[in-house]
Amino acid sequence: MGIRISIIIPVYNAEDYIFECVQSILEQTYRNIEIIIIDDGSVDRSLEILDQLSEKNSMIRVIHQENKGVSFARNIGIENAIGDYIIFADADDKYSKDAIATLMKYSQYDMVCGSYRQIEKDEIKEMIYKKEIFNSANMLDVERQVAHAPWGKLFKKEIIDKNNIKFPNEIPCGEDDIFLINYLTYAKDAIVISDLIYDYNLNNLQSAMHKYYPLLYKYLYMAYEAKKMYCLVRNEQLNLESDKKTYYNECFRHYISFNDFDNLKKAKNLFGIRNNMWLSIFAWKMCKLIKHF
Repeated sequence: MGIRISIIIPVYNAEDYIFECVQSILEQTYRNIEIIIIDDGSVDRSLEILDQLSEKNSMIRVIHQENKGVSFARNIGIENAIGDYIIFADADDKYSKDAIATLMKYSQYDMVCGSYRQIEKDEIKEMIYKKEIFNSANMLDVERQVAHAPWGKLFKKEIIDKNNIKFPNEIPCGEDDIFLINYLTYAKDAIVISDLIYDYNLNNLQSAMHKYYPLLYKYLYMAYEAKKMYCLVRNEQLNLESDKKTYYNECFRHYISFNDFDNLKKAKNLFGIRNNMWLSIFAWKMCKLIKHF
């Protein structure tokens, strides 16, 4: 049968999407898989659909829990996974039929990251990465170059278990970046490939991507702290100033979208953005917004 893969899918009120998501995995050309679906207290028809799917296919295991958030759900999936490798999916997305087989071609690496399609309204953008191999000299650059979400990536279960790598349960946003940084802290190598393997759906207005997070600056600072821990564990001296600017820019986009200037100022102070730098960033961003409208 070959190496077993565990696919973990957290689900919360995804009745319009979950069937197609699971079906895309059941149709994989790589067959030695288990699908672990964690129903995070859904109140729509998701639970009914999941039970029907699991009754028809022995590869599917459904775990029910009270609503505790996506991090808790993914961690439950990891604890119950028996595969040698782990792949994550979001309930409103889909994998191409050769996705797992494609990732497994590079399973000698500690992490494999595939390219993806971003779907918003009727527009499809192909987010194609340049194929590149990373090692101990530039491992953190993986996080700086790819989507932080856990989907579209192949992780070794042994590395996760040995180093007790989990998604932080206490935060609702930025948890995926922290998980990725923590995993890369203990990975010896990784590869990013140009193959398109995943459809990332931005049309679900109930997804986390469309929510407002007043404490986003604190969550992203936790990711910055994870990078400092990366340096400590690996005994590396890395300049993380550009990472501060990147996280602040994420805060800027988020808070400007929701007209939250108070928390934007808190983000500026937390990440140590100097006034002259802040003004230049603010002016540049505002010019882009005005040009957009």
